[in-house]
Amino acid sequence: MSTPTNLRRARSAETTIVELCVSTGSTMNDAVTDLLTDLMHWAKLTGRDFEHSLDTARMHFSEEVQP
Repeated sequence: MSTPTNLRRARSAETTIVELCVSTGSTMNDAVTDLLTDLMHWAKLTGRDFEHSLDTARMHFSEEVQP
C-alpha cells in the first residue's frame, strides 16, 4: 500500500465534504464546520477525546506540509 500524498488526502476530505453538502444542502464552508461539529458530537458519544485527536491532527499536518 502506498503512502497517501497531501493532494490525495485533500481530495479525500473534499469528497467527504461534498457528500455532506449534497446530503444537507449546506455550503462548502458550512459543511466543514458541520463536519467538525458532528465529529465532536460523535467523539463525546463514543468516549473519545476530540481535543487530543485535533492536537494530533495538527501535529501530523505540520509534519506533512514540511518541504
